[in-house]
Amino acid sequence: MRRFIDIDRDWVPKSNTASLYVRPTFIGTEPSLGVSKANHALLYVIIGPVGPYFPSGGFNPISLLADPKYVRAWMGGVGNYKLGG
Repeated sequence: MRRFIDIDRDWVPKSNTASLYVRPTFIGTEPSLGVSKANHALLYVIIGPVGPYFPSGGFNPISLLADPKYVRAWMGGVGNYKLGG
């Protein structure tokens, strides 16, 4: 990753209000549709500069409500994995 970012150094923002988005991605490349273990897969990395997400400017914290009534993870679930659903 360090070598990759060094090669693409021009993409790294030179700013205190921006950052470099780095997203490793691993996908199955089987020629089928279904739920099963993939025998072939592709690992690649997406990078790109990003700025502040919120109009308040910069990376200021925002308030969020965490309601235990709505959960993303449960025993045997996939909450500890980033998956497309």
